[in-house]
This record gives sequence, C-alpha cells and structure tokens, in this order.
Amino acid sequence: MGESLPVEKKTGHRIADTWYHPEFAVGPNEHKEVGHRQLLHYQSPDYLTSAIPQALITAHEVTADEFEGVIDTAIEYEHELNIAMFHSDEVNEEAMLLANWAYRLLHDTVIPHRAVLAGSSLS
Repeated sequence: MGESLPVEKKTGHRIADTWYHPEFAVGPNEHKEVGHRQLLHYQSPDYLTSAIPQALITAHEVTADEFEGVIDTAIEYEHELNIAMFHSDEVNEEAMLLANWAYRLLHDTVIPHRAVLAGSSLS
C-alpha cells in the first residue's frame, strides 16, 4: 500500500510519491505554527475527491468508532482546546492513515491467536 501512496498537500503540491521518500511521514508545513492553536476534531478525507485509498480511510473510521481519542475527549470536556505550537513541520495525513491501517491489520491478525502468542517466545 505504501509503495503507491502519494503525499499531497491540500494545494495539490506533491510531497512524496511513495513511503520511501524521506518526507513521507513528516514534511514541511505550508505555514509555520507558532503560538496558540485550537485543536479540532479530525475529519476523514472523502475518498472520492482524495488520492487516499478508501481502505485507509475506512480503517481509520472503524478505529475511531471503536476507540475514543484523547484529543476528542479533551475537546468534549473543554469545548475548545488550545495548545502552544512551535514547529514548521507536520505529520502527513497519508502517513498516519497508512500507519493506522497497518496496525489494524496486525491487530486483527494477532487477536485470534493471542492466547497462543502470550505463552510463546513471541510475547
């Protein structure tokens, strides 16, 4: 999946063609983030208008439905969550969705065999 997953900014500027590119996971932000920023709930991209494969988007949505995120919980309690940021790089959405998809595949593979694995040298 990562060998054919490009990373593109909302402007259409392509950062990386595959996960082998050094900026696949983290790349330059369009604007440096310095100072207080409001954190928002994550909205999955629309697979019809995005270059991100539907499998990655669906894996995230299933995970988000199954588990409650720390930031989402904090936003619900505080109604507005602001943090100080001082950086010029950002984690690319495609990389995060790929990592979530891959970990979900590993999880779904291991869970049916967890009793055997827990008692083995693989644990």
